[in-house]
Amino acid sequence: MKAPILALAAALLLSACASNGISSSERLELYRSIAGEPVPSFRLVRNFRWTPLDEQAVAVWTGVNSGYLLELRNRCNGLTFASDITISNSGDRVMARFDSVQQRRGMGVGSQQPCRIWSIHPLDVGRLNDAKREMRDAQTVERAPGVTEAQ
Repeated sequence: MKAPILALAAALLLSACASNGISSSERLELYRSIAGEPVPSFRLVRNFRWTPLDEQAVAVWTGVNSGYLLELRNRCNGLTFASDITISNSGDRVMARFDSVQQRRGMGVGSQQPCRIWSIHPLDVGRLNDAKREMRDAQTVERAPGVTEAQ
């Protein structure tokens, strides 16, 4: 199972080298590749962190080794540029198809409509960290001895 991750990391590395970064669609595919089967809900912690992946997906981190890929029902315009989000919940439980992500603007919730959470996938944080480390390691390669600028 590690081989597909290595292949994906290598493909992402090649595209990152070509464009000096990883596109949002490539990053989303990386997260999808390490996401587990859908779960109906998860426990939201007060100080969660989040990472926008594109206009229809966000990763939510509920602990050092605990994260979830939230795929939204519809496009959530401006999500990738939002400075903060709120996630609706009931008794600290976030449920797929019931709860929503909403962008915050300033001190309160902005006029952006809530974006319904369509599916929740637990993330294999260890595999994600391994893939990121492999990409990072692969980006630093020693030049062969004797190679000069003119060559």
